[in-house]
Amino acid sequence: MLSYTLAQLRAFTAAAARDDRLRMADFALAMRVAFGADAAGWQKYQTLMTGAGPVHPTKESPTHG
Repeated sequence: MLSYTLAQLRAFTAAAARDDRLRMADFALAMRVAFGADAAGWQKYQTLMTGAGPVHPTKESPTHG
């Protein structure tokens, strides 16, 4: 018989919720490709679904002095 603590059950539930959001984000990517969604709206949706902050481009330093 398996038994879990309340903390483990909460962790499982949280992981399942994150997995659901990531699956929806993957599906949304496929839909965006299919329908050509607006880039700004798409980025906002991705940020909300994955919980990640906005992506900022990195500043590259020149390699020639």
